[in-house]
Amino acid sequence: MASVDLFAVVVWLLWGWVVGLFYFGALYWTLRRLPRRSSPKIFLGLSYGVRLSIALLAFWLVLRRSFIGFLITFVGFFIARFLVTRWVYTSIEKGSHGNQS
Repeated sequence: MASVDLFAVVVWLLWGWVVGLFYFGALYWTLRRLPRRSSPKIFLGLSYGVRLSIALLAFWLVLRRSFIGFLITFVGFFIARFLVTRWVYTSIEKGSHGNQS
């Protein structure tokens, strides 16, 4: 059985966290700008395609090296999801959600 060092675990976790911050941060950015678009369906579709392509590429790069790394990266991705959603809910509760562009 192959051993996994602590440094690799931290790198994979951070990689997943960064990918998740990008993915869910870009989703938040997209949804904030959606009402101002003349064709929101196209804008949402393009945003989804770009976000998904980049996230899948990031996961594929890790999966090529290690399945355990892929799983740890996935955990980091969902940690970022939790943090971004917590940040969004906090900003909504404070009332700053509608005041920013």
